[in-house]
Amino acid sequence: MTLRQLVWMRDAKQRDQWNHTSMLAAIIANTVRDSSKRAKPFDIQDFHPFQRSQTTGKRKKSAAQLLAKLAAFDGQQPQTVAEKTWNPKKS
Repeated sequence: MTLRQLVWMRDAKQRDQWNHTSMLAAIIANTVRDSSKRAKPFDIQDFHPFQRSQTTGKRKKSAAQLLAKLAAFDGQQPQTVAEKTWNPKKS
């Protein structure tokens, strides 16, 4: 297997995982969406960082922007990567 094939495999796995995550994010966002403020429902592309914009050809959002967008629904501050790491409670 070549390095190029390994990179393709990694990218495909990341895209698949983001497809799943952005679907869940869109579902959650639509359940708490205020239709008087936002008439258009959220779509998968609103949360998918690998989706490219039709006009510019660039990626839409960074992962930090997506976390901030998701945290806005709960009225919470977005967590940093350091805060999200698993720290088991010692008993």
